[in-house]
Amino acid sequence: MFRSDGDTGGPLPGFATGYELLYFTCSQCPPGLQILTHLDDEPPLCARDAGHGPLVRVER
Repeated sequence: MFRSDGDTGGPLPGFATGYELLYFTCSQCPPGLQILTHLDDEPPLCARDAGHGPLVRVER
């Protein structure tokens, strides 16, 4: 993910270092990751089918 200068929205060189990427996967969907930069109190629901329930965090 690219950094922004915060004003014009233009990218700055390099990658952002002020946050940690969080990786999640759905136990019922084909292999694939959903990547978030923040997390609410509860894990997110599957983006493909909310009926699958909460995603599982994976370490990368």
